[in-house]
Amino acid sequence: AASSCCENRNTYDDDVDMLWGDAQCLCDFYTHISTFLQVGDESLNGNCATAAGHRVKSRAWERPSLQKLYMQTGGENWRIKTGWLDERVSHCQWHGVTCNAQNIVTGINLRNNNLVGGPPSAVDSFPALIVLDLAGNKLTGSLNGTEFYKLRSLTHVDISMNMFTGHADMQFSSAIIYANYSYNRFSSAGFKRFNPAYEAMWSVDLRHNELDMEAEDFFRNVPLDVTELVLSKNALRGTFPDPFPSLGKLTRFAFDDNDMEGSIPLDFANFMDLAVLNLAGNHFSGSIPAGIGNLEKLVVLNVTSNRLGWSIPASLGKLEGVMEVLDLSNNMLEGRIPAEIGNLQETIVLLGANLLTPPAPIRVCKITTVKDDEELCPPEIKILEAFYLSFNGPEWVDNSLWLNDSVTYCSWFGVTCDEYGRSTVKLEQGHNGLTGGLSARSIDMLSGLIQLDTLNLTSNYITGTIPTDIGTLSRLSELDLSRQNPGLEGSIPEEIADLSLTVLNLAHNRLDHIIPSVFGTLDEIKVLDLSYNSFSQSIPSELGRLKESITSLDLSSNNLEGWVPSELGKLEDIMLNMGGNDALSGPAPLSICLKPGTDLTSDTKLCPPERNILREIYISAKGGEWTKSSLWLDEYANHCLWFGVKCDEKDEFVVKLKLNSNGLSGTLSPNISSLSFLEHVDLSDNDIKGTIPTEIGRLSNLNFLRLCYNRFVGNKTNFGHDLKNLELLHLHSNLLSGSIASIGWPHKDRSSSYISDCGNPTEFEKSLGCDECTMCCNAQGDCYPDEDTSIQSLGWRNYVDFTWTVFASFFGTACFIAMISLGVDKYRNRNQNFLVAQHVKHGTADNDAKYALTMIGDDSVYQFFLGKSWVGWIICLATILAQFWILLLFVEAAEIDLSNDNTDLVYTWKCPRDQDECRDTAGLGWEGWLAFSILMVAHLLKDVINGTKMVILSGEERHAYRPRIRFFAGGTLLGAVSLFTFYVSVIYNEAIATSNTEVIVNSVVILFVCDIDELLCDILVSVNSDWVDSMCYQVHEESVAPVSEKNKNSDDDSILEEQNAKGNRDVEGLWHVVQILDKEVQTLRQNMDMLVEENTKLRRLSTPRGRGSQGGNTANKGSSETRSTATRTIGTQRKVAGALSVGPQGKAPPRQHSGTGLPPPKKERKTIPNSFSSKSYEVPTHRKGRRRLSDSSSSESSDSSSSGSSDSSSQSH
Repeated sequence: AASSCCENRNTYDDDVDMLWGDAQCLCDFYTHISTFLQVGDESLNGNCATAAGHRVKSRAWERPSLQKLYMQTGGENWRIKTGWLDERVSHCQWHGVTCNAQNIVTGINLRNNNLVGGPPSAVDSFPALIVLDLAGNKLTGSLNGTEFYKLRSLTHVDISMNMFTGHADMQFSSAIIYANYSYNRFSSAGFKRFNPAYEAMWSVDLRHNELDMEAEDFFRNVPLDVTELVLSKNALRGTFPDPFPSLGKLTRFAFDDNDMEGSIPLDFANFMDLAVLNLAGNHFSGSIPAGIGNLEKLVVLNVTSNRLGWSIPASLGKLEGVMEVLDLSNNMLEGRIPAEIGNLQETIVLLGANLLTPPAPIRVCKITTVKDDEELCPPEIKILEAFYLSFNGPEWVDNSLWLNDSVTYCSWFGVTCDEYGRSTVKLEQGHNGLTGGLSARSIDMLSGLIQLDTLNLTSNYITGTIPTDIGTLSRLSELDLSRQNPGLEGSIPEEIADLSLTVLNLAHNRLDHIIPSVFGTLDEIKVLDLSYNSFSQSIPSELGRLKESITSLDLSSNNLEGWVPSELGKLEDIMLNMGGNDALSGPAPLSICLKPGTDLTSDTKLCPPERNILREIYISAKGGEWTKSSLWLDEYANHCLWFGVKCDEKDEFVVKLKLNSNGLSGTLSPNISSLSFLEHVDLSDNDIKGTIPTEIGRLSNLNFLRLCYNRFVGNKTNFGHDLKNLELLHLHSNLLSGSIASIGWPHKDRSSSYISDCGNPTEFEKSLGCDECTMCCNAQGDCYPDEDTSIQSLGWRNYVDFTWTVFASFFGTACFIAMISLGVDKYRNRNQNFLVAQHVKHGTADNDAKYALTMIGDDSVYQFFLGKSWVGWIICLATILAQFWILLLFVEAAEIDLSNDNTDLVYTWKCPRDQDECRDTAGLGWEGWLAFSILMVAHLLKDVINGTKMVILSGEERHAYRPRIRFFAGGTLLGAVSLFTFYVSVIYNEAIATSNTEVIVNSVVILFVCDIDELLCDILVSVNSDWVDSMCYQVHEESVAPVSEKNKNSDDDSILEEQNAKGNRDVEGLWHVVQILDKEVQTLRQNMDMLVEENTKLRRLSTPRGRGSQGGNTANKGSSETRSTATRTIGTQRKVAGALSVGPQGKAPPRQHSGTGLPPPKKERKTIPNSFSSKSYEVPTHRKGRRRLSDSSSSESSDSSSSGSSDSSSQSH
């Protein structure tokens, strides 16, 4: 250890000096070891004896040593060298040399004297030297330390400001207490604990060197009693030793501008005598030890330019009156500055370049070196304090935390700072009892709040006028000075427009004069409230320029006059209040009155409400495209003057809106219902779309509504039940679907009063349902009245239902006629002899049957009714049913059901676009119906008459029951078909006939149904004529009714049966003769003989009983007479044969005209004489298109020549 501590690494001038220096060092080392460790006595004694032998014992060495010093340091170039080397002058008088009373050198001070060279070894020759000051020279080299070991009395050494290098031994003298090695180039330094100076040294100054070593190495042997330790501006590194040496007497510790890290030792808080603590310019981190605030003698605390964090210890505020410098700048301190720092009013406090939360407390900001730091102490603090005092802050309703250092001013009531908590952005002191005057000084004061965005002083007691300096609040966007008591006065300065205001509220004051037009330049204004003042004159039109920003404009309750500028109508989405200005002229611009947020809507003078509604209708219906829209939406024109609008006599309420055929489109506004006095609405013939507003149903005064010929849609139109006065409603020619709800329509008697598209065909799956409509139109624009038909008015639902009544009436009528015929027949034959009646029946039965056949038609399947064949009856009934079924199809097609698309109903009505009434366009007149009647009579009347006659025949008792039933059925059905055809023709033509020709065409088509029976008969004849003949009526069939039992006796029965059987045989022979006569003329004689014979037999019948032989003679005689006259009566016989020429089954065989091969010519009628009755039966012509009964004679000339004979013969018969 001794070798390491005292090893000589320098070169000396002689070996003696080296040995002495080492011996002295070893002596000190072993003395220290012996004292603390009680070892090394032998080494101690030897080294100390050696060192003592080499100590300077005579002052004779001092002068030569001074000369040597002069020579070693370039004395000839010294700046001051007075007395040096002058033999005449004592060396104690040489410049810089100080001696004591014994002329022993005690001090050498050659500061700033241009000494050069290396460390001067000559100075070791002054054993009494106390002070050595070589500062400020140009000495170089390194110091071993042993050079000055002989100077055992040296206490003060100052070699600063030279260029020494190497290691600095701070204790090269055992008595040294002050060592200033500053401003050199030492690279290391150290202390020797065994040196006697270790415990006495109090000042060490090594600043501005190049110490490059670990701080722990430096502080390992630092003297514990040192009071000043200055190590500034070196390259010491690392961290402070832990624990830090207990430098209890330390008063100054300068360690700035090194390369230290770590935290500041807490031990510094124990250095109670510490006055200067300078740790600036390092890399210290962590926090500032709070205990430092307990160092009552601390004058300077400089920790600037480190990395200290956390907050400033409030304890530093305890150093009030002591601390002169507090430099905490350029660190990473954060949080708010403790209010206690405000106690250091006389201290230089530097807090900048930290992360401290501004603003600083008010008292801190009053410190001279802090108040100008705008980051920590923004001007807001002083301004707010001045504002507080100017408006009597202590008397405020709420002055919470104002001027309180414990919180930032951002926490003061009504103060809002930015997100960084530094600048005031809002000052809101409304309703807070502020008193004082608003002056230029107060505005100038507030202008210092450069970030002030909102100033709200509403509802206080501020007086005065608004200063023109208000424009200096450059960042202000919201200004509220409303509701002052008694109120601000004067006019509004135009400079206020220099601000970028979004809110300006000056309401409820006493401001007067005019509203500045420059307000139109407030491009960002959103709320402008000037209500309840005394502004006069007109409203500036420039306010209309605010359309891009403003949302609320309140000019109400002033003295404004004139017209409301139309430019204000450009302000969209705005709350606009101008009420309470009674001098304003009306009406206000329409665009303003339409705004939902304006209070003028309740002012009927400025904003008639119906004008707004009309505008909505205009916009909704695309008024810009209307054909005519004169004065519509004119800003100032009375709405009663708008095109198509008519008001009442007082021009207050709209009563008529007539805009038909005017190019309206878009939709119909539901707000039309707000025109509550509307009576007449005509919007027809336009292109309005959308649904029909149900709100129209609220127009209780409406009596006329035409919405037809538009494009309204909707599947459920409902007007309610309030349209009590409505007399006309036209909804047709739209696209309505579904149904129209009932409105309680009372005007069913007017066909054109209620029209909709409830007809067919329709553009939808189902036609529009409208139960109350009086007229229905279809998709083609054709219409038809929706009214009850004549039968519906009588209680029947439709024609089909009524048809069954018709059928019943037909049958009832036939029964009635048959009963009447029966009654008449009974009455006529009431007195007739029974036998005579029987002969009459026998003689007329066949004639009646043939007559019925003629009436029913021999070319129709109806003739099967007269036969006995059930097949024939079935064919007849099937034919009848087919005809009725076909005719029923026409009945169904003629139904007037406007909701049914399967009928043939023709919509013949037109409802013109420009007329209120519909008209029937059908061209069917009386001429058509007359032609129809002629056609019906010509084709059907005959069948009706014939059917009636057959029914009459069925009521006569001379026929058996079965023939009577056949007559009744055939006659009834024949007449029914004809009458039903007429009925169907009438209703069908009523439904579809639109012209005189159509009624004829339709009738012909229906009449063709009546020919089905004839056409079917033709088909059956073509298939099998014999089969048809077998189903027809037979001449020999039973046609006489049986005689009652009570009028018979046994003789009469036998006679009658015999006569009937004989008569039947004669009839068969007669029919056979007729057939042969019809084929060949040569057989006529034979036939006539048979007739004579038959005539004789008949005469015998008239002979009294018991005279049979006489009867036979008479017959023979008659036969002979007849035979003798046959030749003369051949013409008459041909006539009779022609009249009776029918086939075996009752059907007339076809005949060809003699010599031509054609059918015989038709005749209108034949008269068949009846020998038992004075009446004769007329044979009518066939029905339309039917073949007629033909004359079997071969020549018309022979018929004509023999007509008289035939008649006389018949009468004789």
